[in-house]
Amino acid sequence: HGIMVWHDFMMGCTMYPQDQGFLKKIEEEAAKAIRRIRHHPSLVLWAGNNENDVSLEWDNDQPHIDPNTDIISRRLLPAMVRRLDPKTPYLPSSPYISSEAFRLAGNRIDQDYAPEQHLWGPRGYYKAPYYTENIARFVSEIGYHGCPSRESLEKMFDPDFVYPWTNKTDFSWNDQWQTKAVRSHPYATETIKRNDLMANQIKCVFTEVPANLDRFIQASQIIQAEAKKYFIEFWRMNKGERNGILWWNLRDGWPVISDAVVDYYYTKKLAYHYIKRVQTDVCVMIGDARENGHPVVIVNDTLKEVEGHFTIKDADSDQVLLKKNFKVGKNGKLAEGSLPATEEPKLWLIEWEVGAKKYTNHYFAYQPHVGLDVYLKWLPLLK
Repeated sequence: HGIMVWHDFMMGCTMYPQDQGFLKKIEEEAAKAIRRIRHHPSLVLWAGNNENDVSLEWDNDQPHIDPNTDIISRRLLPAMVRRLDPKTPYLPSSPYISSEAFRLAGNRIDQDYAPEQHLWGPRGYYKAPYYTENIARFVSEIGYHGCPSRESLEKMFDPDFVYPWTNKTDFSWNDQWQTKAVRSHPYATETIKRNDLMANQIKCVFTEVPANLDRFIQASQIIQAEAKKYFIEFWRMNKGERNGILWWNLRDGWPVISDAVVDYYYTKKLAYHYIKRVQTDVCVMIGDARENGHPVVIVNDTLKEVEGHFTIKDADSDQVLLKKNFKVGKNGKLAEGSLPATEEPKLWLIEWEVGAKKYTNHYFAYQPHVGLDVYLKWLPLLK
């Protein structure tokens, strides 16, 4: 019935000084922050920092330093939260490398041993084992790039830089495309790869990476939308074993090319609409094919039993593939049949009704690689 707020203390991605002078400054700042928002009804968690624990893993000289020796996140901040806001839980870091996780990894930092993780990694194919075989019970950061609309790009760039790229055939990016991919300085090379992520993510699914800007934008937004939808559904369908996901991110704070589903100019990408449909309290979803076909799973995140009925149709033929009534217990899930696997790309449209309210979802059944035009013919049904 509202928004839950996970609030980080404003430290991230490094280890901070441990001297008394700095600790005193942190104590003063944290006290003001806690007193300012501790009574807000949306506040559900204090986190000591963002990625400080795992930042030690990024430096090959420091993975054997135990983050549980950090005075700020393990002693100072938890004591302050207990004293000033005892009703609200405290998490030392995100991802949190506990003493047990540190020990299980062989007395070193390895996020793979933590039950709460940030899943960035290679950011390749969104159905890769990196995601589907991950052990995380709660994913507190996960994202996928999506190109902004042409209208937003034309606001973001000078006219001569919108299109073409420096070289249309090999996707060399001009200065402004590189800058809006957040390169750290004019001669940086590493962050240029953020644009290449979009091209590679298209290549993982479709038969082409379009050289035409408008088709490139369409393809990129489709892949971002399907990927984020897939992440959310995968964690929801595995409820009980996997119990939460925070996707990155809702809106850009400045004109940039990113994972956001709403850009700086408040233009919604396709992912916004897909995500909205799969985050309903009661959701009917289709999973990837197993031995018995594609499972149909219904998740009920309300605190009361729900009853309803669903219909799944083929988008091309309008043929009814499955139609059933269902009853799902409070805070529960239900496997309700399956659909046979298909070798041809298919779009299956899902409709369900609970009470007097109707909902929709879809499943893109395919094996890489699919022609972009195959998906584009379905797109009007999904907006």
